[in-house]
Amino acid sequence: MHTKQPPPQKFSRRVGLGLCPMLLASGRVRRRAVRLTSSAAPRLAEVEETTAVELITESSVQFRLQASPAGPSLFYRPASRLIRDLGVLALAVLGVPEPRVLDAMSGSGVRALRYVLEGGASFVLANDLMEGDHPLEVNLAPLVADGRCNVSHSDAVDLYFRGKLDGTRFDMVDVDAFGTGQPHVSEGWYAVKAGGLLYICATDSLTTKGENPHKAWSGYAATAQSFPACNEQGLRLVVATAFREAAALPALLKKR
Repeated sequence: MHTKQPPPQKFSRRVGLGLCPMLLASGRVRRRAVRLTSSAAPRLAEVEETTAVELITESSVQFRLQASPAGPSLFYRPASRLIRDLGVLALAVLGVPEPRVLDAMSGSGVRALRYVLEGGASFVLANDLMEGDHPLEVNLAPLVADGRCNVSHSDAVDLYFRGKLDGTRFDMVDVDAFGTGQPHVSEGWYAVKAGGLLYICATDSLTTKGENPHKAWSGYAATAQSFPACNEQGLRLVVATAFREAAALPALLKKR
């Protein structure tokens, strides 16, 4: 009597397929495994494999996506490096001596690192609402130690309104919004100094390309259409909304 053998187990290979092409296409992002160590930690050879934490290299900076091997990994999109490159360039040519930057949605802290080490920022306030097992403070610890950075865990809009209440403003406010940037093109100006820069990233392309007309009208006070130049249309919607909101706040843009 023959016993029927179970079919061989099949393993899905879907996980990670969306990320690999980005890494290959970029050619600039290098990843390697490092091990967390401290003065009281065992030698590298004695550390178990489970203590490996991935270290990302972008331009001249390195950072982690996890605070610890068991902690959650942050989202990181190598293809968005162009946006971060442009932010560093914008700060470098802003023409402000020792500029101060608000990184309103800092995430891993890669933007804060690059603004200080590449853009010439004298100080960055790196803010992210997430707390706990989060790599932001680990990544920015060297900058915090020498006074070039502080870390906060507040709602970004609350930080903007502090500029209105106590006059705390920055030469550049970077808003890497996940989704629509519309709420930030209004309140974000409260945190910008006169002559400063509000740098916004918006990823609600369904709205700006005309697929969500109600949201386009309620958020940007405009009608969006789906056509070949929809990316330029989205850019114009965000820029126009930011300029309209800034024009409504002339008293807040006076130099103090």
